[in-house]
Amino acid sequence: MIRNILLLVLLTTSASAFCPTNCNCTDNSAICNSANYTRFEGVILSLKISNPNEPIAIKGQVFNVSGLEHLNSISIEHASILAIDGKALKPLSSLSSLRINNSSIPVIGNSNMLADADELRMLQITNSALRKLESLASNFLEEIDLSGNYLTAITQKTFANLPYLTFINLDKNYISSVDHGAFSNLPNLQDVTMTHNNISDLPRDLFQNNTEIISINLSHNPLKRIDLSLLDADLEKLVLQSCQLQTFGDDLSKSLMALNHLDLSNNSLNLTYGFFDKMEELVYLDLSRNNLTNLDPLVIQFNVRLQKIILDYNHFREFPELQITTLQNDFITDYFSCGHCGISQMARDAFKHFPSLVTLNLSHNKLNEANLAIFQRLPRLVKLDLSYNDISRIPSSTFVNSIALKTVNLAGNFLKSIDTNIFKRNLALKTLDVSFCGLRQLWQQPIKTNLKALHQLRIVNNSLTSVTTRDFEVIPSLQELDLSHNPLRCDEILHNATSWLNKHNVQPLLDSLQWKTHEELNDYENQGKALSSWRFLVKERCLDDYFFDTFNDDEEDNNKSTVEDSDEDEYDECGDEYFRSIHFKADRQTEYPLYEIIFIFVATAVTVVLLVVNIFLYCYRRKLVPVKVPHVKIPWFNSINRHKHSGSVYQPLSEEKSESTLNNDVLPHVPVHGV
Repeated sequence: MIRNILLLVLLTTSASAFCPTNCNCTDNSAICNSANYTRFEGVILSLKISNPNEPIAIKGQVFNVSGLEHLNSISIEHASILAIDGKALKPLSSLSSLRINNSSIPVIGNSNMLADADELRMLQITNSALRKLESLASNFLEEIDLSGNYLTAITQKTFANLPYLTFINLDKNYISSVDHGAFSNLPNLQDVTMTHNNISDLPRDLFQNNTEIISINLSHNPLKRIDLSLLDADLEKLVLQSCQLQTFGDDLSKSLMALNHLDLSNNSLNLTYGFFDKMEELVYLDLSRNNLTNLDPLVIQFNVRLQKIILDYNHFREFPELQITTLQNDFITDYFSCGHCGISQMARDAFKHFPSLVTLNLSHNKLNEANLAIFQRLPRLVKLDLSYNDISRIPSSTFVNSIALKTVNLAGNFLKSIDTNIFKRNLALKTLDVSFCGLRQLWQQPIKTNLKALHQLRIVNNSLTSVTTRDFEVIPSLQELDLSHNPLRCDEILHNATSWLNKHNVQPLLDSLQWKTHEELNDYENQGKALSSWRFLVKERCLDDYFFDTFNDDEEDNNKSTVEDSDEDEYDECGDEYFRSIHFKADRQTEYPLYEIIFIFVATAVTVVLLVVNIFLYCYRRKLVPVKVPHVKIPWFNSINRHKHSGSVYQPLSEEKSESTLNNDVLPHVPVHGV
């Protein structure tokens, strides 16, 4: 035992000696709360200084300590940095990244700060209140991230001596001025992002010498116009989201021949004829929130490679047939969205040249049943959103050719019931949403087709007063159901329906936790949690005598195939009185726990006292307790020369006292001995 304890102490001492007292070391990394350390045992590859107690200065021999010779990553967080001297990084021949985050370093004025860090490839100074950056020089730095600071200008000197720089991040600063040639000495620059600044104008030749550039993001700047006519033709990604753009230079649009990603969302653009004609490599196009009122049928006539088109939140009213004029007859687009576009009329052949569409969003428009013929030309459609339109009836031929359809959202239309026959060819349909449709019955009668593959059904906020087992037999593979906020009557029909749901292990969705009923609902604790049993949900919310008289033990026994039903059987053994008494559950929870707590407290106290007394007596008998117990000193002879007993002192009775007195008179010289 002693040997094991000593071994544990030695191991602990050895482990603690590996790391300075103000650091926590694991494997090849160390986290310290100070830059005052003397040595590390072992090899540290990653060093993190977090929340130091005092301001630190990165200079001198701060990193020239034993154990940091092979350091390749330094991270400083929540620190006040007084200065950074490049000589401090010189001993770190393997350093590849330096990160300073959420700290305070107002000025970097030493251009040679990185001169001796030959292996440094990435510099990150983010959210550190940096206000001024004079210049940086490094022949090896490839990435620089200065986002979340207070920089106001980018001059010609800022990045002039970083010839191998490929990535610049200047997001979330206060930049309002960018000099001519600010990036001219960066021949390897590939990616620039300057979002969320105050840039209102950019020099036309800003990227003139950046022949390798492939991505530019200038979102959330008050540009109003952009004319980078000297932009290299190899640019692949251009993001100008929320820039207040009103015009887009014709020369620029004609020079972006390699562009495949264009985001012009949330501007005020007026698209001119042929705007996208030269962008034949375009794959992604976002024109949402531009207040467009007219869509030219030939607007994307040459963009046959478009895969994703987003036109949300415009005001088209009429949607034309989008045409193609290349040798290729169809677009390869698989995603098209024009939600909240105010469309009330669509050309019958609007998507004639989009046979590859997989996802189509036309939600929040004014479409009616007359516009639904457009889907007959979409054989590969998988996901369709027609929510919140003016559809009151769906013709049976609407989805006949969309045999791959899996998800349909019809929420927010004016449907009184759903005709299952419209999905007779959609054997893969798994999800259907008909919430907020004013449904008075779930399926239109007579039911001609079962939806055998349907797994999820949402019928939230309708006018359903009853759902029957026949309604659910139409969807035998149902796994999830949401029928919250319906005025369901608590009757035998609902009882049978919920029994069916339990038997088939259908799970209520999280939104199905509150039901509208004609009876007052119980506000039990934890009713916001999903319940595993539909019948338990109904019992908690629909306490009606007639309703619960229909429950019987025989039906309970038939539903023991699942864990949920077995739990319910035990629950039902409490009898009908349990359900009729609203306060029974609360009384049971408040009446008995008090007695249980008192009993447990008393039993614990008694046990502890007995245990302490037994331990004390055991130790005392073994002479392990160094306490002085008082002893009664009894003299061997008393005043009348009587001997002391060897044990306890015997006190004679009154009768014996008289006899003893008599004996003393007769035998005065005979001593009296105790037994």
